[in-house]
Amino acid sequence: MMRLAARHADVWHLNTDFASGVALSRMLDERCVKIGRDPAALRRSLSLRLDGAEDTFARARAAVDAGFTEILFMLGGTRADDPRSRAETVAALLPRLRALGASVPEALAQPIS
Repeated sequence: MMRLAARHADVWHLNTDFASGVALSRMLDERCVKIGRDPAALRRSLSLRLDGAEDTFARARAAVDAGFTEILFMLGGTRADDPRSRAETVAALLPRLRALGASVPEALAQPIS
């Protein structure tokens, strides 16, 4: 699948732990270089779970620093979770995440359609 992504994909999405995602992203860079494609031409997307504002923001910052251009946040929880608490966390976090997104190069910050 990685060979296909290196050759044909516009966006490559991962739903794995962060460390594995960074390692796989580096492997994808190598495959792109091997076939003559600029690795920066392939947008990187990663799923992260919402785990409190500070932890989530720190992981988002690390993902952007590692070259990921899109981050999908999973907001689901258990029935015991308080939906109001999650909503408040998201409301507090969104402005900071949007500012973080401003650090991603313009050409790579376009929404996935």
